[in-house]
Amino acid sequence: MTKQKITGQAQAHNGEIDYQIEVQDQKITDFKITHHSETKGIFDQVIDQIKAEVLNQQTFAVDTISSATVMSQTLLDSAQEQLAHNNLQITPRTTAPAVPENKKITTEVLIIGGGEAGLVAIVKL
Repeated sequence: MTKQKITGQAQAHNGEIDYQIEVQDQKITDFKITHHSETKGIFDQVIDQIKAEVLNQQTFAVDTISSATVMSQTLLDSAQEQLAHNNLQITPRTTAPAVPENKKITTEVLIIGGGEAGLVAIVKL
């Protein structure tokens, strides 16, 4: 089948983010940022994580990135809307839910939280 290139824009903190989605055989094969005005070092790390998750899960319905929640959600929503606008049906990969691991830990003192109360508690020890 032919490769389709879909372009779109999402609004971020410092301006618009231009992106391109490549789709072939009803699979997302690439997700590229073509232009942005965000802080380069931070933005690149966020986009690398988002791209890896999107390509792995074959959906834009992935978790947002902490410290860039609004920007990543806006970008993911916009990309999902572009797929729908172009009548592209992508089947997400299904993954088994993670099973939490239970561990028994023995301690004399346990301080939960790194906020003001937690820090004051540890200093008083």
